[in-house]
Amino acid sequence: MKVFSKDDPKSYASAIVIALTLVYAIVVTTAFPRWLVDDAYIIFRYAENLAFHGALTWNVGEAPIEGYTGVAFPVLIAAAMKLGISPALAAHALGVAFYFLGGLFMFLILGGFNFGSAAALMLYFTAPFMFTHAWSGLETTTFASAMLLAIYAFVSRRRKLFLLALLFLSFTRPEGVILSVLLLILYRPFSFRSLLICLIPLAAYFLWRWMYYGALLPNTYYAKAGDSRVTIFDYAEWCVRRWTLYGHVLPDSGSAYRTGTIAMTRNAADLFEFLRGFLLRPALAALVVIAWGSIRKHALLAAATAAYCVFVVIGYLTFNLQMNFSHRFFVPFYPLAVLALGGLMKESRLSLRLVLAVVFLIAPQMRINLDRIARNNERSYASTHKQMLEDEHVAVGRYLRETIPPDERLIVYADAGAIPYYSKLKTMDFGGLNDTYLAREKPDVEEAVDYFFSRNAAAVVLTEMEQSIDFDAARLKRIFGDPRFGRYTLVRRYGSAARSGYFQVLYIRNDLVPPR
Repeated sequence: MKVFSKDDPKSYASAIVIALTLVYAIVVTTAFPRWLVDDAYIIFRYAENLAFHGALTWNVGEAPIEGYTGVAFPVLIAAAMKLGISPALAAHALGVAFYFLGGLFMFLILGGFNFGSAAALMLYFTAPFMFTHAWSGLETTTFASAMLLAIYAFVSRRRKLFLLALLFLSFTRPEGVILSVLLLILYRPFSFRSLLICLIPLAAYFLWRWMYYGALLPNTYYAKAGDSRVTIFDYAEWCVRRWTLYGHVLPDSGSAYRTGTIAMTRNAADLFEFLRGFLLRPALAALVVIAWGSIRKHALLAAATAAYCVFVVIGYLTFNLQMNFSHRFFVPFYPLAVLALGGLMKESRLSLRLVLAVVFLIAPQMRINLDRIARNNERSYASTHKQMLEDEHVAVGRYLRETIPPDERLIVYADAGAIPYYSKLKTMDFGGLNDTYLAREKPDVEEAVDYFFSRNAAAVVLTEMEQSIDFDAARLKRIFGDPRFGRYTLVRRYGSAARSGYFQVLYIRNDLVPPR
């Protein structure tokens, strides 16, 4: 593939734009806070247990639980830990590296220096939320780059790389399996041998998962689906029933609708905000400069990728998407969208349509991406979250490790990351992400309360927001009102000046309360 043409002025112009954009991305990434979201410590706990105890599970010595989302990230971090690298450093290195690798894969897919690659990389490397996710400690940028790598191997017909990319994509997040299967079916020349090379490892992994964890899907799937017991069609019906054409509020149709639609409404609002803020103008630009020749050339690939995005987004809308900071669950679709724009523009000639698209659509989007307020909002969220974790979660975890005997048990609700990780105690995650009974069995309030007290935990840490417990009020009201809660003493309420109205409340069993 020829990435640069000395005889084409477009190559020179595109190279200058891409170079400036890349420099901007490097400068902002370097200056961005080295933060970790609380959920990253969940991955670290699994990685640590795998690296040093040989068990990819939440509590070593107990029934295995799969509370991570994709197996690739905890395995990679476990490998780094075995080499003496801290999990935080490993997660940061992976997140930042795959952020820039995503840009490289996009550049290669679009054929080097041209108008399409310049536009796509400008939008990709200036998106303010990408810096947040590059440093978050989660697999967001890794998953986005894995999709781009699979597409690059697909269009370049590099079969061995393609099969490896599909496996990596599938192991990074479970929904990656869907895109992998679609791409594998469309790959030409089609080969049953290639199909088996890819599907046999996947089938073996799913069989191992079923035998080891007792389920084909991660526990996080069951936990996040637990609060959404209605379908997307029920949500549409609820909207019709709740609002008349004149805007009058109708009476609620019952708790069955309210349970699922709270999460759906929140998810839909975040999706529409993301679409309006970062994808609307690139989509309109793509319509202006649309090149039917490019579409016909990759029609099946475009259709399969679009179908995958629609299917997964609809699925996301029905889940209770916890920690959806900076549009986390929708961000991996952003590189695919700007890639599509670049694909339509890459063979464009300097024309009135192209000038109009750049002046009225791409330039305003770049202004939004480069906006100092948007960038500072991302920096502020990252820095305040980092400080809040240090003041609250890390402090609680270290205190518990120093205070509570190592053979005792901890209950956390609902922040289950840094506190269990630093405490090193066996932990019940009452939020359900790392608890199969709560996630899969869906106990009622009384059953959940009995389950809470059945473990006779040495310590309980509850997340409190704005002076009130913000998670599952019915369960917590029953727990606080239960006579058995009298065995616990409120020891301390941890807060942080970095994040007002957010606290970790620590209770310790009476026989273990340290003397004041």
